[in-house]
Amino acid sequence: MNIRDEKPQHFMAAVESYAKQNCDIVISTVEGDACIDKLRGLKIVTLNNPPKRSPIGAYLQLNNALEHIDNEYWCYASSNDIAYPHKIEKEIATLLKHKKKICYSAYDTMTENGRFIATREMHNFNAPKLFRACYISDCAMIHSSLNKHLPFDIKHKNYGYWNFWLTVYRNEGNVFAYNEVPTWSYRLSSNSMHIKRKQDPKLMAEYEADKNLMLNENKLKHYVQNIERNV
Repeated sequence: MNIRDEKPQHFMAAVESYAKQNCDIVISTVEGDACIDKLRGLKIVTLNNPPKRSPIGAYLQLNNALEHIDNEYWCYASSNDIAYPHKIEKEIATLLKHKKKICYSAYDTMTENGRFIATREMHNFNAPKLFRACYISDCAMIHSSLNKHLPFDIKHKNYGYWNFWLTVYRNEGNVFAYNEVPTWSYRLSSNSMHIKRKQDPKLMAEYEADKNLMLNENKLKHYVQNIERNV
């Protein structure tokens, strides 16, 4: 979990939701973050001055935590989302059942104050929908055998995590399983970078350029354009 500049009450609720499960928690942040004093008893790894509140900073934090992952399964835990009871157990069980290596789950969207909005689903999960699905589910369960495709590529500063999904798909095939029962909730916040991006034409242009770079590198641009025309 990376926590740069997160609201303490949201962050602590996220940590507590994972602390109730049978897992280890690694917190990645930066020196001087206001939340550090609330983290006693947890494993903390820090960076010195990554770019302030930027996609690159988030991926640098995640890469900094990768060397501390020593379990067979792991997942990125968003710092303002809530894991439902037994999230980890349910997703690992799904992977074992289907003999796959990455498990996506449906999830609930919430207001910033915790009011339910809607459940986001990905029915009939298959390769043609992989591209679309990988842009809406960061909290997937991952088997450690896929760590060979890490660290996250920070030159894709808007798409480093999703570039990982496509790299896995290109090299491993369809190793993705889907759990249709929501295992976590996503807190919509007006302060989220993806919302601010939509309000800034310069950031949106950068975002689209980064998307095309990623697709070209994964040799998927033509494939994805065909999908988007037919979905």
